[in-house]
Amino acid sequence: MPTNVSSHFGHADRIQQFEQFCNQIIKTLVKPQVTIVTGDLVNSVSSSVDRLFGTEQYEEEWTIYRDVLIRTNVTAYTKWLDIKGNHDAFMDPDPDSSKSFYRIYSHQGHNHSGSYEYTLRTKDDDSYSFVAVDMCPRPGIGRPFNFLGHINKKEMKILKKLYEKTKNSTSTIFFGHYPLSFTYSNGLDQIMKNGIVYLNGHLHSGIKHLYARHSNGLLELELGDWKDKRRFRILTIDSGLLSFEDFRFNQPIYAIISNPKAAKFLTLREPFYRISQSTHIRIVIFSNLSIQNVIISIDEQYIGSAIQSKDNQNLFILPWNTNLYNDENLNKIFVEIKALTGLK
Repeated sequence: MPTNVSSHFGHADRIQQFEQFCNQIIKTLVKPQVTIVTGDLVNSVSSSVDRLFGTEQYEEEWTIYRDVLIRTNVTAYTKWLDIKGNHDAFMDPDPDSSKSFYRIYSHQGHNHSGSYEYTLRTKDDDSYSFVAVDMCPRPGIGRPFNFLGHINKKEMKILKKLYEKTKNSTSTIFFGHYPLSFTYSNGLDQIMKNGIVYLNGHLHSGIKHLYARHSNGLLELELGDWKDKRRFRILTIDSGLLSFEDFRFNQPIYAIISNPKAAKFLTLREPFYRISQSTHIRIVIFSNLSIQNVIISIDEQYIGSAIQSKDNQNLFILPWNTNLYNDENLNKIFVEIKALTGLK
């Protein structure tokens, strides 16, 4: 999951590395079933002296983004779910028009002018719904006036239909560009009442670790940008529990503890009781390096070394006794990953 790609004809390295990300991370290493891109696909900022108000739609930026998708053919390897951000809507007089650059050049824009959903069905008959929430003002206006999002009546009707369509899914993940605190639209609480998380990426990397757990139980997870920091996120759903980690591009090892889930992100919207019923600690590791050892400690006490699963080469597991930790105390788990090269 990247955000704020901001394809721009003045920053070739940004796009070159985005293309490498598609080829090396998405297609080859991680191979996710779903990839979410939460807006600002292009920059749309004028190169003139007026950096505050100078905004315009540049078709060349849109073709750069589209051409990366075509050259890498990444959309044939993963379900590519992109949605517009405020930069993508700058000075767009009719974002719903078939002539809008977002409609022409983005992957999902061909079929959806705004909010939409995709449901992934597994071999176990579970269903995971991904609902894109478009909060961009209509018509598109220039900076800084679309810094806040808004959902009009037409878009809210679409979202209500998507809610009805996905309300019986095993889990629902919402995503959009604007943080919920940056919109003044009523009704979103009802729309998202069955969701476990809302993913977004509007503020770039200005604020690190912008995570929230709302009083109604919904997690909100902002992601730092690809534009300047080359950040992306990997999410897993393990026994109905969502875990994630944020990474920088070109790290040698990417790892997520999928069980047990981090306590600070536990929510009543997930079956968290399954942690105490689990038989194994599970670590998901993606790396081009050969992994030599995965050492696990809890509360500074060595527990053991996880072994690679026979069914999934990216999954490392270690049996554990949850009764030892089934109390009201928080426990700290530490995972040390050693590669054959000696890298930790």
